[in-house]
Amino acid sequence: MNVEDLLKLDNKGVHNFSFGCLDGYFHLNQAIAKREIDLINGRILHLFRAKKVYVFSYSPDDLSILKELQHTTNIYSLDEVVGLEKSSKFNELAYNLEKVFDPASYPNSKKRHSRIKYPFVWLQTNGVGIRQLQDINEVEAFHAKWVEHKLADEKTFRMMFPTARYINCFKKTLVRDPALPVNYAAWGFYYKNKLALVRIVSIQGDYAYDLANFGNTWDGPSQLTNYADIWVLRELYTINKIRVFNCGAILNKNLKMFKSHYPNYPIISYGYGKIEKKKEKVNGLF
Repeated sequence: MNVEDLLKLDNKGVHNFSFGCLDGYFHLNQAIAKREIDLINGRILHLFRAKKVYVFSYSPDDLSILKELQHTTNIYSLDEVVGLEKSSKFNELAYNLEKVFDPASYPNSKKRHSRIKYPFVWLQTNGVGIRQLQDINEVEAFHAKWVEHKLADEKTFRMMFPTARYINCFKKTLVRDPALPVNYAAWGFYYKNKLALVRIVSIQGDYAYDLANFGNTWDGPSQLTNYADIWVLRELYTINKIRVFNCGAILNKNLKMFKSHYPNYPIISYGYGKIEKKKEKVNGLF
């Protein structure tokens, strides 16, 4: 298969199915080049090395195929697949940016000021510098400090923590491939002339998807993450003409609370965990 085949698939605004997420997190473009990928029935994307399957459009005729694939991989689907076991909903959260920046979206002047006015005042007053990132050495050194801090935190689930994923996403921003249906952007936020926060997004049509957000949480200002968030949304809305921003999965209550500061709506897809194939009995033995 090739990129042209992927262009025919509609991810319906789901972060988990966006080209930027699949490429930045799971090396989609590299998998295509190395033929480590298959597109079954023109709608089921199978990444061999990542051991993941993405069902862009489901037909009941696919059920037997998916049941067999589920013995070796996790399955994600835009539609609910009745008949697969170990099902769960995959919850994401998105913003309609027109509503985010519409003063009428907020109940009173205090909320309007705190959400869409004061953050920009704070960034300017505190001399926060913002620019597109280009220096891989600078980002890698800052990312290494962030990883060290996260792994030292007992609340971090170390087995699932992606130590290289965000750097891979940053590398995508350095080279524009015109054959791909996606652009990447990375912004650095500098506090007291030192890099304090990195934000990376992918842009596909009039949708943008959050890919990476890592910052100095050990001795940097706690407000910076929140205020950088609305700055990025305004940049995407006014400069890139983005209509919808999907900020990714809601993994826990704290993350949901952080992502729900602005008018939002849920995006639901479905996940089906891997099922080990049962061993067959031979002469009464396993």
